[in-house]
Amino acid sequence: MAPVGPFSFVKEVLPLPLNSTSPPPRLFDGTTRLYLAYVCPYAQRIWITRNYKGLQEDIELVAIDLRDRPAWYKEVYPENKVPSLEHNNEVKGGSVNLIKFINTHFEGPTLLPDDPEKQTFAEELLSYSDYFTKTVFASVLLKEDNISTDAGSAPSLTRSRLIRQPNGIPRSFLLTPRGSLGSLEIKETAVQIKIPQSYSALNNNI
Repeated sequence: MAPVGPFSFVKEVLPLPLNSTSPPPRLFDGTTRLYLAYVCPYAQRIWITRNYKGLQEDIELVAIDLRDRPAWYKEVYPENKVPSLEHNNEVKGGSVNLIKFINTHFEGPTLLPDDPEKQTFAEELLSYSDYFTKTVFASVLLKEDNISTDAGSAPSLTRSRLIRQPNGIPRSFLLTPRGSLGSLEIKETAVQIKIPQSYSALNNNI
């Protein structure tokens, strides 16, 4: 089925999260499914990717209750984490890998720049983004009294990576042509909307 178009405002009825009492969907029946938790920033990255590429009718959402997750989900995806993607009788995981997979295997606007040098730089920042997410969320979202050294230095390290852009490429290059959304924006949007106001404790490091 053709994608409905980027940034399409498709009114979508979100399925209720499945818990330990919920039966599984009809697994491996040819349907492509995104298993996610609505509150998980890693899963939100793939959810945003799906919607941006206009794949609401091509990738079905299956919400999982992480506090009471169904036992059958571990059989679907042995790591028992979200997000995961059921496609062509296989289940894949990892938010960065899934962004890349959906970008290359489904129709819709590309999420990476065409220029090889920019792609290399984008890959570096994509990889660093996971470090940033893990260290900041560990200190901020878990409300640690003393912010770890890694979490405190994460914003400065991010800035240094942006400053070291090849050939003086401006920050705006991270947006793919014509101001469309890129993979880096997708990753960081999902992170930033989940960081509470206490994130301001790290701002002194920027």
